Amino acid sequence: MESNIHWRRDPDDFYSDWKVIVGLQDKDGEENKEEKDTATYNVHRVFLSGKSKFFETQFTTKVGKETEFSTTRLFLPEGACEAFPLFLNFIYSGGFASDDAVLDSDKVIALHHLSDRLLVPSLKEATMKKMKHDMKGPDDAVGYCMKALGYGGMEEILDYALKEVATLPYERFKTDKTVQQLKDMLPPEKQVTLLEMALEFAHYTNRRFRFS
Repeated sequence: MESNIHWRRDPDDFYSDWKVIVGLQDKDGEENKEEKDTATYNVHRVFLSGKSKFFETQFTTKVGKETEFSTTRLFLPEGACEAFPLFLNFIYSGGFASDDAVLDSDKVIALHHLSDRLLVPSLKEATMKKMKHDMKGPDDAVGYCMKALGYGGMEEILDYALKEVATLPYERFKTDKTVQQLKDMLPPEKQVTLLEMALEFAHYTNRRFRFS
């Protein structure tokens, strides 16, 4: 039976025992001093500690101001700030809630970032599964790669999506501006890997065509 306790419910009536304050990070990943808007979420330690090693550590550390005031402050990229309610929905329900069913690639990537940042293996597994289900071809894969790189790179996302990108017609690696932009965003070793996979796929395709 699904619990009636939820982070969206009245914190006094439903015994919230912790606050998470989420704000926008700066380019160095620290608190953005110029951005004053934050969002406060009233949560329950028993739910967060059961899924997140990050929060488990927070709750068992007995020193510092955050423990004293039962508060965690997080400074995140803009997309991850916007996706934080979806993160909490997942923590409380154990999956994507019905109203979260339509998750676009921006939200999937943001949630994957949160799974890394807050150490939630079950969410990482769910976002990978969602990405694989929704990725319908190499053009979708290009978009996923670029969004992942916008968060500093996510190895699992890149490794899977680049294999799909490599199946693009080889000419597009020379002429397509979006593909060129992706190549420029990739670290040098990933650029080499992508081009090697693309050449191998083009060779395989041409060989199969000749013998068909």
